Amino acid sequence: MAPLKLLVLGHSDSDGTKLSDPGDSWPRIVERELWSNDGLAITVTHKVLFAGGNAIGFLERQLDVLRPDIVVVASSSFGATFEAVSNRIEEVLGKRAAALTRRIEAKAAWSPGSSARGYRLSARPKRTLRWLIGGRTAISAPALIASYREIFQRLAREEDVQLIGLGGAGYTAYHERNYPRMREIVDLFAAELAAAAREHHIDWLVHEDLMGGPGAKEPFYMPDGVHTNEAAQRLVAEAMLPIIKGRWSGR
Repeated sequence: MAPLKLLVLGHSDSDGTKLSDPGDSWPRIVERELWSNDGLAITVTHKVLFAGGNAIGFLERQLDVLRPDIVVVASSSFGATFEAVSNRIEEVLGKRAAALTRRIEAKAAWSPGSSARGYRLSARPKRTLRWLIGGRTAISAPALIASYREIFQRLAREEDVQLIGLGGAGYTAYHERNYPRMREIVDLFAAELAAAAREHHIDWLVHEDLMGGPGAKEPFYMPDGVHTNEAAQRLVAEAMLPIIKGRWSGR
């Protein structure tokens, strides 16, 4: 039997970018455990999906090149919740000025091993820039939701591809205090994507729910309050494994 080809269309959290060992991300845990515990030959490919205007073209290329058996869409509301000065600069002054601003913003980026306090101190320059210049999200919430709906609809037309969806983890209370509409947008995003998953008969998991919901999830985050830690990644892997095995054995 040919190896199972699993494609994860995700983001910086699902690819383990901020973990000290990216091998602790849930796609890599799934890959290892299906090989070692179940003897299932599997290849896992992770691609970062930027939902928006170019998403369908990107998706078409991945389907054409990789020919996956199972696709997991790991969604993220980040683009519609976090305001960046560089987005505002690009809107007003163009891409060149925005590129310079992004380099300034990057100096406040969190790196593995930082503390939560260290992250908050390093984030002050970005807050100051937002206060002076203003910020803008990369995409509006309705446009982001529409893009994911289009992605689900396109994938549902693939007769030989099994589909699984993963709702986002959301963010910590620290960020919700800094972005007053964040919780509202995250909840709307979650509800709309869950409805779209039901409409297209997509298995649906929610990362935030796996961590216990808004009131219990704080210990599962890295210091930046955006990316989740190894324990949270393990929870996703444990929830994904039986679905993937069931989908594969029942094909």
